[in-house]
Amino acid sequence: MPVVSLSILMALFWIPLASFLTADWMVRDDVRAKLRSSIKRLLVKYKYPPDKQPGAIRLVIEQMEAMAPRYTT
Repeated sequence: MPVVSLSILMALFWIPLASFLTADWMVRDDVRAKLRSSIKRLLVKYKYPPDKQPGAIRLVIEQMEAMAPRYTT
């Protein structure tokens, strides 16, 4: 099976994850927990290596925080 990069997966994930981008998603722990859970489910679905998942989840959250001002205005 070919190795799928995280950047390709994030392109596929964007639409489901965009639903979490409300004005206060960065400060609400319940929304962040749902987001982490959704990311993990998507990584498992596309067979992302389990040993790299914690770093990938952290990276996705950081990237979403960096991009949030563009999409939550």
